[in-house]
Amino acid sequence: MRIDIYEDIVSADGFREQTASLKDGEALELHIDSCGGDVLAGIAIANKIRELSNSGHRTICTVDGLAASIASVIAVACDEIRMYPQSFIMIHNPWTFTMGDADNLRKEAANLDAMKAAIVSFYRGKFNRTDEEIRKMMDDETWISGENANDFGLAVTLIEADSYR
Repeated sequence: MRIDIYEDIVSADGFREQTASLKDGEALELHIDSCGGDVLAGIAIANKIRELSNSGHRTICTVDGLAASIASVIAVACDEIRMYPQSFIMIHNPWTFTMGDADNLRKEAANLDAMKAAIVSFYRGKFNRTDEEIRKMMDDETWISGENANDFGLAVTLIEADSYR
């Protein structure tokens, strides 16, 4: 089954509905071109991908253009990531808009720290880096092309130019 994620991620409902019709052992092929979106919706999708993988479905993500922000977490949740030399994965710290008094802002900062820790736990499986190095990459808002993914310790299968001519 192929699913395209070519928009902002705002909910996991559609993804859950689409994957409900997977047949036993059928592979899930994701194609991503997304700037990201809602962190919790993306985490729900990534957890669903892991659940599918653990129940015998091979999960493959092809980054067609961009897998940024929470879309990068969805990509790394898959068993295999495929990238074109010119496609990108971008990782950064989660952020939010909020308002309130100092107590509200401290609480929201703590929530963002918890989200960052959850995101690092997803990246840990695909990056050949320590958690500290991954956090630094997130702090720096790191852009990774398919061409230089290995330089960042990111495990990807590069789709060679000759394979799509």
